[in-house]
Amino acid sequence: AIFELYLRHETLRKVVEDLQRRGWVNKRWLTRKGRDRGGNAFTKGTLHKLLTNVVYTGRIKYKSEVHKGEQPAILDEALWQKVQDQLCRHGHTNGALVRNRFGALLKGLLYCTPCGCRMTPTHAIKNGCKRYRYYACTSGRNGGTCPSGSIGASALETVVLEQLKNLESIPVQALFQQSWDSLPPPEQARVLRVLVERVAYDAGSGKLTIALNAQGSQQLADELENRRDDAHND
Repeated sequence: AIFELYLRHETLRKVVEDLQRRGWVNKRWLTRKGRDRGGNAFTKGTLHKLLTNVVYTGRIKYKSEVHKGEQPAILDEALWQKVQDQLCRHGHTNGALVRNRFGALLKGLLYCTPCGCRMTPTHAIKNGCKRYRYYACTSGRNGGTCPSGSIGASALETVVLEQLKNLESIPVQALFQQSWDSLPPPEQARVLRVLVERVAYDAGSGKLTIALNAQGSQQLADELENRRDDAHND
């Protein structure tokens, strides 16, 4: 219920206020000496810790690595992922889209299949001026043992876009064929987040898996139709 509240309210502060109204507090337990611990009102810090705890998904975290745990999952994976994506987008921008300086279209969408960690955009400068963009597994960058390393950003983005162009949606196909290149980078990134829920990359097999938002194509079609109506009315 708390995870669903965060998706509804979109900010930690509003969820904390809602939890206070409901009288919900964090975990309470007894120490071995019989002393009461916990049972305190949630703060933004303790709420964030709860929302990012992988234990609820049947996994455990050791340093920067995530492994399958022995405990069963008590939280739906789709709900978990939606909350993580929303935390990523809203965490430091008060709800605005996270800044994306170099046009990394898959920022916040791309994950490493072997370890389950997010793959983040990075770049290298060669010959003093040429910028090469990559996506790198956060586990590997933080000293973890994940073998995925990094992959060229442009090639990966191209594969994803080619797959989206083949969607059985006439409005989506028209968007990619007629006006995609004219869209500013922030709008391109927004469109991808409407259509795509998650992209997973397996460096060992080279397999790329794209999970689509169930209502993404329809939402985009409705947006395009509304824009045409607005233009006609003007």
